[in-house]
Amino acid sequence: MLLDFPNIKLIIAGPEGDFSEELTHLIHGKSNILLLPSCINWSKKYLFKKSDVFVLPSYSEGFSIAALEAISYGKPSIFSNFIGFSDDVKQFNAGLISDNTIWSLYDNMRIIYENSNLRKELTLNSIQLFNNKFRMDIIGDLFLNKINSLLHG
Repeated sequence: MLLDFPNIKLIIAGPEGDFSEELTHLIHGKSNILLLPSCINWSKKYLFKKSDVFVLPSYSEGFSIAALEAISYGKPSIFSNFIGFSDDVKQFNAGLISDNTIWSLYDNMRIIYENSNLRKELTLNSIQLFNNKFRMDIIGDLFLNKINSLLHG
């Protein structure tokens, strides 16, 4: 599959987990794949700023902070339908949503790789989604309104 995308560098960042040893073995000797530990603070910001596309093909993410961070940086993204706000991503056309098959992910990778106009559109739409629904002041107001409605019925 990487032969279809010869000019990409894949960076896999995250905590070591159940598949770390297998993944390390699978990518051994592949110079275009880099496996990093969890990224925090400056390293995470650096990766988001330098990345062209963010991909999160998760099976069990719930409300994904990583996906939300990618949107806040305006990254053209590919998410699974398990990120918790995939309906918002679809509504704003702020990213591509894959079902959890290799071929769906591959198809979306090919689409985003080949279409620079789509990447620009997803960048603008993801920033709009973040600004309209997920800024801290908006979330804070929603939280306070909910607390007030519970207290004052």
